[in-house]
Amino acid sequence: MVCSKGGFPQLYALKISKESELQEWMVQKGSMPCLRTLTISNCQELKELPDGLKYITSLKELKIKGMKRGWKEKLILGGKDYYKVRHIPSVQFINCDHD
Repeated sequence: MVCSKGGFPQLYALKISKESELQEWMVQKGSMPCLRTLTISNCQELKELPDGLKYITSLKELKIKGMKRGWKEKLILGGKDYYKVRHIPSVQFINCDHD
């Protein structure tokens, strides 16, 4: 899945849930400039958050639900992907404790 530059200019909330085929997600700089809330739920094949998420400075809340434990390990302070979410004031992990 690709979110292109200039795409979704008025989107404030996005929920991606139970997308069993989704493996990769790319977000280009300038995409979703008004996004405030992002929820990713039960997308077991999704490998990681897109690198371009770091460009969405309007993002205030990220919820990761029902994902593998490795997601939390990568996104917390000191994790290899922390730089993607460090600008988000509220990052929540819900039921992310399975392998």
